[in-house]
Amino acid sequence: MYGTALGGSQLNATANVPGTFVYSPAAGTVPGAGAQTLSVTFTPTDTVNYGTATASVTLTVKQATPSITWAVPAPIAFGVALNGTHLDATASVPGTFRYNPASGTVPAIGANTLTVVFTPTDTTNYTTATASVTLNVGQPVPALGSLAPAFVKAGGAAFTLTVNGAGFTSASVVEWGSTPLATLIASGTQLTAQVPASAVASAGTVAVTVQNPTPGGGASNAVQFEIDSAGSNAPPSFGLTTATISHGSSAIYPVSLPATATNVSATCLNLPAGATCSYSSASNAITVTSSSSTPAGTYQIVIVFTETLPGPASAFLLLPILVAPLMLMRRRLGARGLRYTACLALLAAAAMAVTGCGGAGGSSTVVPPETHQITSSGTVTLIVQ
Repeated sequence: MYGTALGGSQLNATANVPGTFVYSPAAGTVPGAGAQTLSVTFTPTDTVNYGTATASVTLTVKQATPSITWAVPAPIAFGVALNGTHLDATASVPGTFRYNPASGTVPAIGANTLTVVFTPTDTTNYTTATASVTLNVGQPVPALGSLAPAFVKAGGAAFTLTVNGAGFTSASVVEWGSTPLATLIASGTQLTAQVPASAVASAGTVAVTVQNPTPGGGASNAVQFEIDSAGSNAPPSFGLTTATISHGSSAIYPVSLPATATNVSATCLNLPAGATCSYSSASNAITVTSSSSTPAGTYQIVIVFTETLPGPASAFLLLPILVAPLMLMRRRLGARGLRYTACLALLAAAAMAVTGCGGAGGSSTVVPPETHQITSSGTVTLIVQ
C-alpha cells in the first residue's frame, strides 16, 4: 500500500554465490501507487570467476485510504441548520469534503446520520474515503408571541384559538393554564387549539403556554388570555392600534369608551419586559412606556378596562325577572301598589334590607351600597426597535 517504505520484505533477492546486492529503488524509498519495477544488481565476491548479474520484479502498490477524523456533534434543537460546527471532519491528506445532508439543511427531530465523502487532491496515491456520525436533534423550546382571539366574553361558546410564535412542531401542545388542549400544527410558527365553552364560563385571565416534549423541548413563555364580563358591555375603540417606538420611549393609544362609562380603570396584559402602562380618563388615552432594557420585538398587548358600578351583579341579573310580576301588582294595587313595587325593585337592584314599605311612619336600617365590576377589552400592537 502507498506509504510503505521499501525494505527487506520487498528487496529480498538471493544468489548462488556470495556477493552484494544493489537495489533500485533503494531501501527506504516509498514507491508510488500502481505497478512499480524493482531492479537489483548483484556483484559476486569472486569477480575472477563470476561476473555481475541483474534481475527485476514488479511490485504492485495499492492506493492508500486517507484517515478521516470526525467527532460526534453535540445534540441540537430542531430548527438549527447544519453548519461548520457539525460538518467539521478532517483528513490526513489534503482534499475536499462532500457532506450529506449538506450545510444549511435543517435535520429532522431524532437521530440523524451525517455522512461525508472525502476526495484527496492526490488521486494517484490515495483513494476516496467515507465516514459518518450520528447527530441527535431534540425538540426546540417554543416561543409564544400572540393569540387570536386575545379575549372573549364569559359564557360564550367553544372556539378555535390560534397561537402564533416559533419553535412549534407536530408534537407541540397548547396548554390552557395547566390543561392541555387538542392542538393542530399549521406551521413552525402557528398552532390552533380547541377551547371548550367550560373554559370561558367565568370572567378572569388564563395563562396560555405551548409545551414541547423531550428530548429537548420545554415550556414556552406564558401569554395571558382575558375573559371579559358577560353581557352587552361595549368594547373600547382605539384611535391608534399600532405604535413603533425606540427603547425608553412611550407609545400613546387614544381610546374611546361608551359615554355612559364612569369609574373606569385599565390594566395591560402581556407587556414586554421593563415596560409600564397607564390610563388617563382626562386625556382618554393609554400610555405604554418602555425602558432601556425592553427587548426589541413586536408585542400584542391586551388592555382590560374595568368599570365599577353600584349594586351587586346578581341583583341586576334578577331585575328583569322581577319587572313583569311587579307591573301586574302595580295595576291591581294602584298608588299603594306602586309604592310596594318601587320598594321591591330597589331591594332587588341594590340588595338592601329595607323595612317600612307597608306604610308611612316605618323605620329602616340601611346597609352600605354594594358595587360590582364589569370588564371590556381591546388589543394594541407595540413595536420596539
